[in-house]
Amino acid sequence: MLIRRNTNPWFRMMDALMEGLTTEPAPRDNMMALDVREDDTTYTIMAAVPGVKQEDINVQLHDGVLSIEAEIKSETTRENERTLVQERRYGRFARSLRLPNDVDGDNIQARYQDGVLTLTLPKVAQAQPRKIAINSNN
Repeated sequence: MLIRRNTNPWFRMMDALMEGLTTEPAPRDNMMALDVREDDTTYTIMAAVPGVKQEDINVQLHDGVLSIEAEIKSETTRENERTLVQERRYGRFARSLRLPNDVDGDNIQARYQDGVLTLTLPKVAQAQPRKIAINSNN
């Protein structure tokens, strides 16, 4: 079902006002959404990449910068077919993060499931908190 916007100028002005009152930030077209969490031993990064095939995701670590790139290839239209509404995004999406010095870059693990890429970044051993035993003078 297609919904057509009202062309009356007053209604268009009200629509613009109402859209301006939304609290959700406007997403940038080429930016993927991330969640980053930390515990005592690891950082966990979850990237939303819905509709992306695993082979179209590239993760690299270079000079302390973690880069995540993904691509959704556009679908081709058949002959005698035209697009009426196109709201899904296509193209390349990328995100880069400078990692803290306590990340063990040699042991980063990646898992992809249900449109979410999860990266587990372990911390180096000396960065992890450790309990120090207290000896008595006796």
